[in-house]
Amino acid sequence: MAKFREFAEICEILGKENSKKEKARLIGEFLRGLSPAEGKIASYLFLAHFPAGRRIFLSWSTLIDVLGEMFPLTPWQLQEIGAESVDVGEIVEGIYQRWNRYKSSGFSIEQVYEKLEELSVQGGKGASKKRKTILKGLLVGMDGLEAKYLAKTIVGEMRIGVQEGMVLEGLAYAVGLPLEDIRKGFLLFGDIGETVETFLGKGREALLNLSLKPFRPIQPMLAQMAYSIKEVFEEMEGEVALEFKYDGARVQIHKQGEEVRIFSRHLNDLTDAFPEIVEKVRKNIKGDAIIEGEVVAMKEGKFLPFQDILRRVTRRKEVGKMRGKVPLELFLFDCLYSAGESLIDKSYEERWRKLEEIAGGIPLAERRIVSSVEEGERFFKLALQAKAEGVMAKALKGVYTPGSRGKLWLKVKKSSTLDLVIIAGEWGYGRRHNWISDYHLACWDRERKELLMIGKTFKGLTDEEFQEMTERLLSLKIREEGKVVYVKPEVVVEVAFNDIQKSPRYRCGYALRLARIIRIRDDKKPEEADDIQTVEQIFNSQQANL
Repeated sequence: MAKFREFAEICEILGKENSKKEKARLIGEFLRGLSPAEGKIASYLFLAHFPAGRRIFLSWSTLIDVLGEMFPLTPWQLQEIGAESVDVGEIVEGIYQRWNRYKSSGFSIEQVYEKLEELSVQGGKGASKKRKTILKGLLVGMDGLEAKYLAKTIVGEMRIGVQEGMVLEGLAYAVGLPLEDIRKGFLLFGDIGETVETFLGKGREALLNLSLKPFRPIQPMLAQMAYSIKEVFEEMEGEVALEFKYDGARVQIHKQGEEVRIFSRHLNDLTDAFPEIVEKVRKNIKGDAIIEGEVVAMKEGKFLPFQDILRRVTRRKEVGKMRGKVPLELFLFDCLYSAGESLIDKSYEERWRKLEEIAGGIPLAERRIVSSVEEGERFFKLALQAKAEGVMAKALKGVYTPGSRGKLWLKVKKSSTLDLVIIAGEWGYGRRHNWISDYHLACWDRERKELLMIGKTFKGLTDEEFQEMTERLLSLKIREEGKVVYVKPEVVVEVAFNDIQKSPRYRCGYALRLARIIRIRDDKKPEEADDIQTVEQIFNSQQANL
């Protein structure tokens, strides 16, 4: 059985290694020595990740409370150790080194992961006490190095420079298969742990039966941005399918027999949040299927804001009450699997025909096949009149490519928007003096792997949202300089703007004019925010249309 101490040791080495290629090799060597089940767990631990989007709800204060029971820790000692540390893991290791009370009891990685899963499911009355008991049970059986990486895992900040792609590269090294095959498997398995476990156990044979299966969600196909219907026809020849792009939550729905499960675009399980959608699918969809659609909030025939859907997702314990306040509708737009057959290698036309056959009474996305810019622009205006975000343009002969963002699908929105990351905020004035209300917005430079500021805005949020955002940003605070609060780059917002201007003020070389937040994108990870190349495309498109 692989020991958690061994996992901590390899993490320590990975954190000091700068070469990505060498990191992947080290991960591969480590995975090669594990059983398939251990490899699955190790891949989750490397990324501080739990399947299906589960999180460990454990605060820094809870961790300190437990450490305070284990060590004679005073506030000034904690401050002293913290001043010499760069993250929570080093703080915990520093505490262990100062008192040297505990030795490793040889926990296996499976034993540690089981306890972490226990932590993740604790809730309700007495949950805090139970979490502390579980955590203390682990920490008293660990030495400083093990405790360091347990703490990093719990707070979700490994900071050893390991990402999903590196784990996949390490897996390819471990099993001796081309990286393209491993990536193909990952796209169809949809989960890093399942991918590692399957390839470690079956090797090349894993590819032989690699196909879609109900309840094993796959990475969704993604769309590139187009900035006009004219651009769509420049990219796609002949006829094009245009669909309404609804302002909702994209879902992947799996049905087998009477069982139905709903997954988000990040493959998190949303089944419990959308019971009326489950009922509708169970009643209408013919046979076993994997289908895609958009869940939108609607009341009296009118679309409600996207934020209302997020309220449904985040308040799962109040589903009954929320069903009345935020009714949901489902619009389907793709069929990936039906009656035992994978359809992802079929054309869009064929997949749509199958969707029409099995959808029953569930509406499909409003759609039109157009063959000219003029037809397309008329349909685009129709979509905007219906309060849709815009349209999706799809190549009729295009196959479904999981996880990739190509030109077989293009999205055209009603106005220019960017998904940006909040990297700082400023305390407001007057009525807003108690709120962090002027947000510093940034896009990615993916080559340098850094965020570049592109503007500020204090517009778009309600008073209630300002208050919630203030509390959220304070929980992410890195430092405060004057009126500026610098935060961890975790919050993504969709920002509308009038145009993009060249600007020497920001290092990215551009600035947004009249920026305003139109929604908080809690469905997006920070790394999914837009990049400087997208900014440049919008700027160039603007210049061409002057």
